[in-house]
Amino acid sequence: MDEPFSAVDPQTRAQLLKDLSKVLAEDHRTTIFVTHNLKEAGKFGDRVAVIIDGELKQVGVPKQIKTKPADESVKAFLEEL
Repeated sequence: MDEPFSAVDPQTRAQLLKDLSKVLAEDHRTTIFVTHNLKEAGKFGDRVAVIIDGELKQVGVPKQIKTKPADESVKAFLEEL
């Protein structure tokens, strides 16, 4: 899913994310969800991948990425968000 809710208002977006999370958990489906919203990625994702300039820089649980960025490029990316 490539930023599927980017064009909706914040309240609707929050509800859609909540509903989608529930459906995916019930069906035990793996989903790749593309977003530039770090908070959204942290809430929605069990694991998060950080891709910078087409290169996979770090994969892990949101808290790990936030507290222990793999390198300076990931750290700078997180600060920009």
